[in-house]
Amino acid sequence: MCLKLFLSFFLILLSHATWATATTTDSLLSALNQALAQRQQYDAQRLSRIAFLRAEYTASHSDPEAQFRLSLRIYDEYKAYKYDSAFAYCLRINRLADQSGDAKKVALAKLKLSFILLSSGMFKETFEALDHLKAKQLSAADQIAYYFLKARAYSDLGTFDQDEYYRPLN
Repeated sequence: MCLKLFLSFFLILLSHATWATATTTDSLLSALNQALAQRQQYDAQRLSRIAFLRAEYTASHSDPEAQFRLSLRIYDEYKAYKYDSAFAYCLRINRLADQSGDAKKVALAKLKLSFILLSSGMFKETFEALDHLKAKQLSAADQIAYYFLKARAYSDLGTFDQDEYYRPLN
C-alpha cells in the first residue's frame, strides 16, 4: 500500500516536472526568437562600434601604443563576427607588437593569432604559434586563455581526427 502511494505521488511529481520544463523551454525559445528578430539592430550596433574604433585608430597614426590597443579592441569586435577582418587585424596586432619590441605584447599578439587560426581549423599553424609563445610573458588572465586555447586545440584536433570521411577504410 505504501509503495503504491509512493509511486502515485512520484508519477504526479514527474508529470508536473515535465510540464514545468516544457513551459520553461517554450519561454526560452520565445526569448531566443525575439533576440534573433533584432539581429539587424545588433549588427548595426556592432558596426557602429567598429566604425568608431577604426576612426580612432586612423586618428592615432602617430601613437603606436594607441594603435596596438585599438587594434586589439577592433579584433575583439570582429573575432566572433567576421573572420577575415579579425585575421587582418590580428596580423596588424602582430606587426605592431613586433615593432614595439615588447615581449608581453608579442606574446599577447601570438595568443590572439592562435585563437583565429584554431577557429578556422588551421591546427598545424595553431600549434606552431602556441609553441613559440612564452606563457610566462602573459598576464594571469591571458595565461588562463592560453591554456584553455591549447586544450581546445587538442580537443578540436581529436574531434576532427574522428571524422569518418578521413578515417581509413578497414
